[in-house]
Amino acid sequence: MPAHRVPLEKRFWDRVEISAPDDCWIWPGSISGSGYGQIKSGAGCEIKTTSAHRVSFYLEHGYLPRVVMHTCDVRPCVNPAHLRGGTYSDNVADMLAKGRGADFRGERGSNSILINSQVLKIRERYNSGDSISDIAKDVDVGYRAVLKVCRNKSWTHLL
Repeated sequence: MPAHRVPLEKRFWDRVEISAPDDCWIWPGSISGSGYGQIKSGAGCEIKTTSAHRVSFYLEHGYLPRVVMHTCDVRPCVNPAHLRGGTYSDNVADMLAKGRGADFRGERGSNSILINSQVLKIRERYNSGDSISDIAKDVDVGYRAVLKVCRNKSWTHLL
């Protein structure tokens, strides 16, 4: 039977070397430039390349969440026990909690006009009764930027 007629589930699991339930099951096929396994799915004009871990999640759970995350942090792993669904925000929070990726909040951000010590000083002055206008003038920063700091609408990682 031609490969395009073999059901995706059979083509997928026939390729995976399943080992112990707690081990990573590494995708033996094609790997994307970002390190994730990939497999072709669909039929006819609808054939597309899909992330192997997303296929694994779908085959196990019957639906696809917006994001499929690895609890093991091994990109080519397709063990359904190592995968969980989430949102883009969940994925970023998970990445930062595990110390992966860059945290560009605050002074590390490319558009930052303040540094952490200035933000703390601004909040300290505001809490002791100084006006936002006076603080903005002294720090040489726009009123709205200081207002957001004082009302905890920006620099929330320093709360």
